[in-house]
Amino acid sequence: MKELYINGILCDLSEKDNPIALSYEVNNLAELKDRQAFTTNNFKLPLTQNNRRACGFPDTGSIIGLQPYRKNTCKIVQDGIEILTNGIALITSCKDFISVQALSGLIGFFDLLEGKSIRDLDLSAYEHTWDLATIVASQANTDGYTWSVIDYGSISETERSVNVKQLRPATFRKTIIQKIIAEAGYSVQGEPTDIRYTKSTIPFSNDKFEHGQSFINAANTFSASAKTLVDQEFSNDVRDGVASFPDDFTTDPGNHWSGTEYTAPATMKAKVRMAPYTIMVRDQYKGGSTPYIVVRIEKWNGSTWSTVAENQHIAGQEFTDIVYADQVLEADVDLEAGDKIRIAWHNDPDTQRIVGHLYPGAQVSITYQPTEVIFGQPVQLEATLPDISQKDFFKDFLQNFGLIVVPDNYRKHIRLVNMEEVYYNKYQALDWTEKFTDSPPDIDYSFGSYGINNYGNYKKDNAVPDATGRGVMVFDNQTLKTDVDLFTSKFAASVSVMKMSGVSVAQIKKIEDALTSLEFKTKTEPRILVDEKVNTTIIFTDGANTQSANTISLPYFTATGKSGLSYQELFDEHYPEILRMLYRPFVMNRNILLKPTDLQTLDFTLPIFDKNTGAYYYNNGVFDYIAGEECKISLVKLQ
Repeated sequence: MKELYINGILCDLSEKDNPIALSYEVNNLAELKDRQAFTTNNFKLPLTQNNRRACGFPDTGSIIGLQPYRKNTCKIVQDGIEILTNGIALITSCKDFISVQALSGLIGFFDLLEGKSIRDLDLSAYEHTWDLATIVASQANTDGYTWSVIDYGSISETERSVNVKQLRPATFRKTIIQKIIAEAGYSVQGEPTDIRYTKSTIPFSNDKFEHGQSFINAANTFSASAKTLVDQEFSNDVRDGVASFPDDFTTDPGNHWSGTEYTAPATMKAKVRMAPYTIMVRDQYKGGSTPYIVVRIEKWNGSTWSTVAENQHIAGQEFTDIVYADQVLEADVDLEAGDKIRIAWHNDPDTQRIVGHLYPGAQVSITYQPTEVIFGQPVQLEATLPDISQKDFFKDFLQNFGLIVVPDNYRKHIRLVNMEEVYYNKYQALDWTEKFTDSPPDIDYSFGSYGINNYGNYKKDNAVPDATGRGVMVFDNQTLKTDVDLFTSKFAASVSVMKMSGVSVAQIKKIEDALTSLEFKTKTEPRILVDEKVNTTIIFTDGANTQSANTISLPYFTATGKSGLSYQELFDEHYPEILRMLYRPFVMNRNILLKPTDLQTLDFTLPIFDKNTGAYYYNNGVFDYIAGEECKISLVKLQ
């Protein structure tokens, strides 16, 4: 007996007229670009009250629920055995019946990645400060991030010195992959041990060095403003003083204003503005030079106060009040954490000569100015990543290493398997000889959209020669198209250049001409490199201080005698079994009778053995399973 549960509600089935047929795939070799899932046909549910309730009353516009617009939870049970676990039910239409399709398998995992960028990952554990000490220490990092020595266009041809202000962080690919899996709520088994995975990084290649949302949210509290509500006299017997602005109610969310001083909470750029303000000045005595009062914006840098902007308000006739209304005093100021800002005043030429009044209503504001990351500020790693979807990033990783993803949606677990393991598992192959029916098999000698030459490509980048990193798998079948682009990576290849008197440095040229500007202006595509720790000495500087390091992160894309990222190397290393199967493919499509227990324990890493042919096969998928009836199985011979 079959049971269908949608949103936890047991539905009424009419399988005699509308059977539910299930198909099971994880890696159809006819389409290596994508990974497949467990699915059902588009089956029909009768319009019973029970089914209408489970599906949100889709037949009436008056009380329709959200179910037709949502991915509903579902499971399918056959004779007490779950044959579709943690599934998704899609309500596709409703007329005389409710049309439904159920999905599971990898859909359960990849569906959780839908609409998410790798920039959405929580990498807050790796937040760090852009400063000399952090960059030097990161050279030895093997997880999270490292500030690799990459030539963005300013590294010297001869001097073994690197200005850290022209470097950017690189994120380890394994850190991103592990985060994607963890944030989807899954665990993982079988991560590759190849250094192309364990040591590969995604170097900075964006147009802007941006802050992450966490910093932006925090920076919203950096601004502050306050008013003075009382008249403040600039006394004629005191030459210097500080203005007070006690009213900061609701305008200082970070509590950075003390009444007379603002204290910077972090390295930042700010606009300091005193406006509008009205001041009166009066010359108390005759004779001598004309006196004046100076109003200043002053900055404390940890040791001294200095003037960053000022207005002079000159007295006119003796014994006459001169009023300066709607005045503006402002400046753009670079601040580091702990720096202070205040509004000060100064009488000139001396005491007992001039008097002034700052009228109520004067307002001072310190406004945080959003910028790209400033040296000395915290770096949010996720914001340095390219804007690639999590699904595409994960698929790119799978394609690099020829991996099958075997899901266990019940335990929220995925297993990463190379086809080499399928060959290795011949000793525990499933002998399904007796399950095959007498119907003659359909034999195919080609399938999918392959060609004779099947290319793996990297994205084009104007700074990199075309076809850099390209690879090819050649199939022996003259009936196919000559050339097919099998994969195109989400990343571009990179070249290395000789710098610093003989050091090979990966290049991502963002700076057009270092002699005229050090701005990152050139657009480049996302890159991927293999991190290598080299024992050599390089001096790092921030312009004011220097620090040496003997272990240097010098990544590469490809290098003689080293494991590189060209598709030819990836194909040779991780695709030999797939090449053996597809070089001259033998695909057998057979009818088969399966039990619910066969599907519950279905493991695509275990080959299928057929005594009648004496051969082992890769289970390429089970299709149109209905309990007690013949279904189809696609088998690819393990050559």
